[in-house]
Amino acid sequence: MTKANIFTYLLLLFFVPNIVKGSDGLTHKNVRLNTNETVYDAIIIPGYPCDGISWNLTVKMRLLWAKYLFDNGLAKNIIVSGSSVYTEYNEAKVMAIYAEAMGIPRENIFKETEAEHSKENVYYSMNVAKKHGFKKVAVATDRIQLTFLLRHFMKQEKLNVDKLPVKLNLIRSMDHKEPSVNLASAIDIGFVSVKNRETVIERLRGTRGKHIER
Repeated sequence: MTKANIFTYLLLLFFVPNIVKGSDGLTHKNVRLNTNETVYDAIIIPGYPCDGISWNLTVKMRLLWAKYLFDNGLAKNIIVSGSSVYTEYNEAKVMAIYAEAMGIPRENIFKETEAEHSKENVYYSMNVAKKHGFKKVAVATDRIQLTFLLRHFMKQEKLNVDKLPVKLNLIRSMDHKEPSVNLASAIDIGFVSVKNRETVIERLRGTRGKHIER
C-alpha cells in the first residue's frame, strides 16, 4: 500500500463514518449547491485493486463522490478507469458494476480498462473522453491522489482536464451501505499480477507515466 493510500484510509476512518440510512440505494441529505458550479460532460474516476469480497474504503469514497456529482447535475457521465493490476478483477469493470448498482444509468458509465497506474488512468481516460466528444472533463478523486500523484503530470502533459477533489463533508451524509453486486464479469481471464510481469524498477517507471502509449 502506498503512503497516499494510507493517508486516504486515515481520512476516511476519521471523517467519513459508515452510516446507513435506508435500504433503497445510496441516498444523501439535501445539500444546497452553488448554481454557478461547472457542469462536466464527464468525470474520471481512477481505479483501485479489488479483492472480490467487498469494496474497500478508497473505492467507496471515489464512487460516492461520483454519485454525488452525478445526482446533483454536476457530471453528465462518468469514466471509470483501471485494468486488472494486482488482482484478477478489472478495476474499471468493478467500478462500473458498483456505479450502476448505486443508481447511475449504464448509458452514462464509460470504461477505460487498460490503465495500470494513476497517470495512465487520466491519460487513457482523456482518450475515451475525446472519442465520445466530451469537452468539459474533470478528475474526481481524493485530494491526496490529485496533489501527490496527478497534479504535476496533468500540468506537464497540458491535459485539458480540471480537478474535483472529494469533499468529505458532502459524502459523509450519504448512505454508505455496499450495494449487492456480482463481480464475476469483472474477472480478467489469464490475469497475471503486475508483480510477476514487471520488476520493481519497471513498476516505478509505470508510476511515473513512462509506460504510456501515446
